[in-house]
Amino acid sequence: MAGESRLADNAGLLLPDQYLVYDWLSDHDVSWCAYQWGGFFPFFSLNPRFLPKILTSLTLTPGGGEFRRYSHFAAQWASDDDLPQVIFIEPEYGDGPHSDPNDDHPPTGIASGQAFLADIYTTLISHPARWARTMMVVTYDEHGGFFDHVPPLRIPARAGGMPFETTGVRVPAFVISPQVGAGQVFDRPLDHTSILQLLDDKFSPAAGYSTAVNARQGSLDRIANVLGPAPDRPRMPQIPHETTSGVRAAAAVPPRAPPLGAS
Repeated sequence: MAGESRLADNAGLLLPDQYLVYDWLSDHDVSWCAYQWGGFFPFFSLNPRFLPKILTSLTLTPGGGEFRRYSHFAAQWASDDDLPQVIFIEPEYGDGPHSDPNDDHPPTGIASGQAFLADIYTTLISHPARWARTMMVVTYDEHGGFFDHVPPLRIPARAGGMPFETTGVRVPAFVISPQVGAGQVFDRPLDHTSILQLLDDKFSPAAGYSTAVNARQGSLDRIANVLGPAPDRPRMPQIPHETTSGVRAAAAVPPRAPPLGAS
């Protein structure tokens, strides 16, 4: 860099105003809330249309409204009060001001992010009655830059008129619930819109989420198909083993032949 160079952050500071999953849930009379770890205002304030709801939530005690601090989550989950039907939990993002990130995003280490997920899971299972009716879905916005040995899938129809013909590499996702069989790996194609489709399957199966999502879902499986007991897996054959001791007496060492030329 030349000595005269300077940093100029001229990127937009707010997210574009668009129809969000929050809007879809409200339009379908599905109760929801979003918890935010750490700095409450920086992340949620990126959605200017929701600022009135955010400001209202800040004034509610203890942590009511649609937007809440994660510090209230454990107590609210442990209570017998009604909770929203859909709950979003957001980490502290590394690109937020004055943040201590736990979002698993480089260059931040993953220890804080995994501790965050462990804390959520520990809270969920602490209330068996609630946990029995809960599905925890963990996913990311991208794959994180790691190599993937599975080639991308072909896209049957271009999305949004963009010249893409394949998906990207796979993105990690976990579905955690008492309704999921232990040790399952789901190998059917899903994408981020599958979460939207799951909400539609649950709350409005006759209408469909949206025209765009419905068209995309034609080539995908359903998250709901993850539910159910684990499929039977062939057991590995048992290797026969000796029931007697494998210790044997060493054979006597044969006498050495005399060296050549010896009498």
